[in-house]
Amino acid sequence: MANPKKKITHSRKGNRYSKVKMRFRNRQGELIHCGHCNRLIRAHHVCPYCGYYDGKLVVKQEQKKEKPAA
Repeated sequence: MANPKKKITHSRKGNRYSKVKMRFRNRQGELIHCGHCNRLIRAHHVCPYCGYYDGKLVVKQEQKKEKPAA
């Protein structure tokens, strides 16, 4: 069986995995404009403000009810 010739240090292993982590983190932080309400939202997620995704209504949002004036 093939065995490693030398031990891989913690720092070398950490450097290799940190590049993968940073690439994943940067992808998660992308913000785009919602096509319906033009607010900033996360990419590939339903807009929490209007409920639209890809130009279609996915989640129906409840409108705030105003209190009647007494």
